[in-house]
Parts: sequence; structure tokens; C-alpha cells
Amino acid sequence: MTTRDTKAAQKEVLNAQEREELLRAGWYDHDARWYAAVADSIGFEVANRLNARTTRAQGKAEMRRLVTSLGVERPSSIEELVSLLETACDLYLPSPLMTVHFHIVDDSSYEMELEECFVARHVVKAGMARHYLCTVPERVVGWHEAIGLPLRQRPPALSCTLVRGLGCRRLFEVQWAKASRDGARRG
Repeated sequence: MTTRDTKAAQKEVLNAQEREELLRAGWYDHDARWYAAVADSIGFEVANRLNARTTRAQGKAEMRRLVTSLGVERPSSIEELVSLLETACDLYLPSPLMTVHFHIVDDSSYEMELEECFVARHVVKAGMARHYLCTVPERVVGWHEAIGLPLRQRPPALSCTLVRGLGCRRLFEVQWAKASRDGARRG
């Protein structure tokens, strides 16, 4: 047996972190290729619209799975909400994919700041930055929909501000009163 055969035989099993990284890389590679294929076939306007819709739906599904797995109820304070969002980012968007910080503004608002973003890096690399509209806020909208905490206003679709060297900060305002009324109707 050669040294190469020995090394290959020794590494037949991946550890949990290696598995997670490979699964994420495969998923995000698929996502990027899907977007590029749609943009190439029928244009950026349609690709951006479909990407926003699917990212929001994905966010909603992943947050439902997360709260079910954690066994948590809908957050009742901005602190509980931000804690849950940080947990979601740690699971679905860990560093070095993204470096995300949340800042509580007041009892119903928080700011999400992205320092690093794999999407920004990849749209530049693919030469699509000029046409791409960021869907990170749509994912957060999906998270809010999943836990029944509507936002006062849907974030506008914007081109990537990180790519333009402007930094990325988005403000989200929760409609607590509407969430309470809707929760009472469901309960």
C-alpha cells in the first residue's frame, strides 16, 4: 500500500463540521448556479424576483424547523427575538460565510449588520454584482413570518451595498401589537 492509499483509507469518515461545510457549500453552489441560469435564460429582473420569493420561503421553512427543534415559542421581547435570530445565523449562515451582528435599537427595532457576506463575494466573482438584488433581508422576512412577528415595513430590494463599499446595515421594525392580535386569533 502506498502512502497515498494509506492516507485515503484513514480519511473515510468526515467529522460533523466537515460534513456541514460540504453540505452548505453544495447548497450554496446550487443556489448560485440556479440564479445564474435563470438570469442567463430569462433575465435579471425575473431572476431577482424569483430569488427573493424562494429566499423568503426558505427562511420561513428553516425558522419553523429551528423553533420546532429548539422547542421555543414566539419571542415576546426584542431581546428574545434577537437571541433567536443570532441562533439562526449561527446555524444557517456561520462565519466565514457571513459575519452578522445584531444591534437592538429600541423595544421594537433592531439593526442587522453584515461585515462579511459570501453572496457579495460570489456575485462579484460571477460578474453579476451590477444586476443582483440582495435577498438577505428576504430571508429575515421569512424568519419573521415563521414565528408570527410581522414587520412594520418590508425591506426594499437593493443592490448589494457591500459590493459598492458602503457597508451593509438594515433596520427591521416588529409590529408587536399585530403579532399579539394574530396570536390570540390562532390560540
